[in-house]
Parts: sequence; structure tokens; C-alpha cells
Amino acid sequence: MPIELDSHNSENPVNVQPGTNEAEALCFLYANSDYGFKPAEVREHTKIPDNSAYKALTRLYEKDLIGKTADGYYHALDDAHVAKYAESLRNGKSFNIGNTDTDYSPDMDQTTQGHPGDDRDTT
Repeated sequence: MPIELDSHNSENPVNVQPGTNEAEALCFLYANSDYGFKPAEVREHTKIPDNSAYKALTRLYEKDLIGKTADGYYHALDDAHVAKYAESLRNGKSFNIGNTDTDYSPDMDQTTQGHPGDDRDTT
């Protein structure tokens, strides 16, 4: 997967793939960084399916990407690198990969989409 070099930190990479429950939870927590949330609350405010919020939050916590209070509230950390990554996920930059001449969106069917500058007919 391409990376945005301005937010890349090879010594401490953010290992969260776009479009996953982990990505959804990470984006939600960093967009609401002044608050802590129980797994059920994260699920209510995101598209994460039932019973998956706890698993996603646990994985993020084990990766040291989010924090957890003693009474079970998950929250964003004061980590500019992770916050920037979450923001890039929210803004779709990980899909655009910085090519301003492309009209790619996550909703497009990738099987009919060629690479930028590719003259081959893919239809």
C-alpha cells in the first residue's frame, strides 16, 4: 500500500489498513480526542458491526495506538504521528495517493480502473 511520506515514520509505523474496523475506530477516537468511549459507544457512532468494536479497540490498544482508562474507556493518545495518519484515513488521502490528476474514489470498481497515465483500454 502506498504511504504519504510526510506522515510516515518507519521506526514506529501505524499498522492499520484503510476500510477495516480498526481504521474506523481509530478515526473516530482521534476525531473525538477530548473524550473516552466504551466499545458500545464506539459501535453506536461508527459503521462497526455488533461485537466487533471491542475486538478492534483491543487490537488498537495492543498496538499502542490508543489508550484505555482503568474503567474501560478507550481514547486517542497525544501522538501527532497517529493523529495525522487517522486524519489522512478520514480525508481519503490514502486512496488518492497524492495524484491530483486522478478521480479515484473508494467507491469505484478497481477492476475497471487503470493506473494514472496508463493508455491501455481497461474496458
